[in-house]
Amino acid sequence: MVGKFKSIILTLATVLAVAAPAMAQQVGTATAVNPATESTPPGGSTTMLTVGARVVHKERIHSSPTGSVQLLFLDRSTLNIAPNTSLVIDEFVYDPASNSGHMLTKLTQGTLQYIGGQLSHQGAVTIETPAAVIGIRGATLNVSHGDNIASGNAGGGTQVLSQYGQITITNAGGTITITRPGFMVTITNWNTPPGQPVQVTAAQIAQYI
Repeated sequence: MVGKFKSIILTLATVLAVAAPAMAQQVGTATAVNPATESTPPGGSTTMLTVGARVVHKERIHSSPTGSVQLLFLDRSTLNIAPNTSLVIDEFVYDPASNSGHMLTKLTQGTLQYIGGQLSHQGAVTIETPAAVIGIRGATLNVSHGDNIASGNAGGGTQVLSQYGQITITNAGGTITITRPGFMVTITNWNTPPGQPVQVTAAQIAQYI
């Protein structure tokens, strides 16, 4: 009897483990996809993203050198993901009744554009890279990370370009805030203070967008 009970428990555990990826919390939808962009839900296998695909909590997104994708989240914020970019939707909690919650995206390589939604209005959105933690309030911005950015280590540096709103950049070296659109900050690595905001040209802004 005990052996039979253990067998039932093991079978149930297996079913739950298999079902877990499908039950993962949906946080948004892919609204535009240019091949090839891959997606890996937590505990699931890697597949190609398609328009209308659900995006879930803890999902990993990777675009090829020719791929790009646009994600629309439940709070009406948008992530535009450029080619050759890797990131994780690490945290996303949103209560539509109170418009409260928080969002954390971890960018390990490439470029993204974030266009703020309800959570951004409350300053509850964060983007992390290996070089900095970027807090966002009511903002639209571009964040890039990689070896092509001036850096003091092999992991690459980070650049943050403000298009609108307030952006606070923090790492072990210090904190700086951008409040003027069209200004960029370069962060070489986690231990070096963020650089001072530098105004960029209209052509540079267009290139990032």
